[in-house]
Amino acid sequence: MRRNRVQIVSFFLSALIALSACETVPGVQPAPKPKTTVSVDDDIYVPSNADVLEKTSGVIEAYFGAPSLRRQETGAEVWQYANEECVLLVFFYTQDDGTLQAQHLETRGRTPEAPSTDQDACLKSVVLAKAPGTLP
Repeated sequence: MRRNRVQIVSFFLSALIALSACETVPGVQPAPKPKTTVSVDDDIYVPSNADVLEKTSGVIEAYFGAPSLRRQETGAEVWQYANEECVLLVFFYTQDDGTLQAQHLETRGRTPEAPSTDQDACLKSVVLAKAPGTLP
């Protein structure tokens, strides 16, 4: 019985020594994971276009905070988020159950010299402009 324990302990020690000899190749980095969202850092979530579409108004407000402007039309509502960098427009349409669901979004630059903007950068700037402590 004692001999079996010695063999088992010897086996595990040999395995540990063999595994400790394994080393990564210096200078080789693992491949990055594909992003489905734009990330600022581990504490702040920035949704992508796909994350915004088909979400309810409550989810959008959790992402971006209260809009700076709400425009209501028959069966639809447009929310505007404007800051120094860009303007984000989220277009909602009323669903059969009465909820508003985001169906389209647009981003625009703030000046005639820059009428368009990178959508991911605009989404990021809107999230970062949201009041601290209200992140989803």
